[in-house]
Amino acid sequence: MRYFYCFLVSVVLVFACNNINQNVIEFYDVNIGSNDLSQIFEVKSFVPLNIPDSINFGIIQDVQYVNNEIIVLENGLNNSILFFDSLGNFTRQLSKLGNGPGEYIEIEFFTMTSSSVVLYDRNQSKLIYYDLRTLNYISETKLDFLLVGGLGLTDDQLLLISDSQEKTGYIFYQASTDSFNHLPQGPGVIEGYIPQAISTDLLGQGYLAQAFTEQVYKVGNNTLDLEFRIDFGSKSIPSKVLETSDANDFYDILSSGAYYFAAHNILIREEILAFNFFNENIENLELAVVDLNSGESLRFSPDSHLDYVLMRPLSVRRGEFQTVLLAEEVDHSSLLNLGIIIQDTEFPILVSYIPRY
Repeated sequence: MRYFYCFLVSVVLVFACNNINQNVIEFYDVNIGSNDLSQIFEVKSFVPLNIPDSINFGIIQDVQYVNNEIIVLENGLNNSILFFDSLGNFTRQLSKLGNGPGEYIEIEFFTMTSSSVVLYDRNQSKLIYYDLRTLNYISETKLDFLLVGGLGLTDDQLLLISDSQEKTGYIFYQASTDSFNHLPQGPGVIEGYIPQAISTDLLGQGYLAQAFTEQVYKVGNNTLDLEFRIDFGSKSIPSKVLETSDANDFYDILSSGAYYFAAHNILIREEILAFNFFNENIENLELAVVDLNSGESLRFSPDSHLDYVLMRPLSVRRGEFQTVLLAEEVDHSSLLNLGIIIQDTEFPILVSYIPRY
C-alpha cells in the first residue's frame, strides 16, 4: 500500500452509491486450501517477452492489453513502456526522458484508451498522451494535484485517484473539455490505495476495490456503482479504526486481534470470485477463492517462491491473473505441472491464469 506501511489516517466514505446492501459476499470461517498449484490455477497462456539486449530492463510493474498487443511498464535504467505482439516479440519502446513537452522524469503509472497511451509523471505532476500506433506525443495536462493511480475509460475520459489534501478522492477527467468531476473520499481510503485495486474483466469492464470498506465498484462514465461488498465477519477490523489518524494506533488495533482487510486484485469470472487480502498484517497476503453458486470459499497462503508469485499476482486484466516468472528462479518441473513448457531462457515469462474451484 502506498503510504500504509508508515501512516494510516481515518477512513470516511463521503459519497453515496446505489443500493449499498445489494450484494454481500460472506467470507468468514474459511478453511485453508492445499497448495497444489495445478489444482488451484488453470494457466490460460504463457509468453516469453523477448526483450532486446539493448534495453536494460528492471522489474515489470504493470501489464495492459490493447488490440492484441502486450504492453508492460518496467522500472529499469530508463523506466519505459515496452510493446510486444501476442507471441512476445518486441515491437517498440516508449522512452521519452526529460522535462520538456511530452517528456517524463519517472512514470508513476500508465493506462490505455483505444487510441492512446496515457502516463502520469508525479515529479512534474502531468498526464501525457501519446498516439497508440505511432507513440508520437499528442498533448499533456499539467495538474495542480497529485495522483496515485488511474484507469482509461474512453478516448476522452479517465478515472484518476488523487492523494492531494485539497482534492483527495476519485476524479473523472474529461480531456476534450479539460474538466474534472471530483468525488471526495476520506484520506484513509486513498492512503490505502494500491495499483492492484483496479482490475478489468473479460469484456474490459473496470472495477475499483476500496480499501478498508471492502466495497467493490463497477467503473462507468462519471459513475461508480457498487457491485458488492466483501464481509469478513468477525475478522473485520473494528469500526474504531475508521476514526484512527495515527499509524501507531492503527497497529495497536491490528495487534488486538486477527483481522482480514484491504481486498484487491478482484477477479470476477463466471461463477468464481477471487481476490487477495491481508491477514493480520501487511506482510501476510493471502488468496481467496469463492464459488458464487454455493457460497463455499477457500483461502491460500504461499509457502514457496512459486506459490508467492502465483498467489500474489501482478494484476488482473481481461478477467485473468497476470504475473511474471523468471525461468532461473523457478523449478521447471513445477512449471510442467501447470502446463508451462519453456526452454532455458533469460527472458521474463508473462503468465495469464485463472482460479479453479
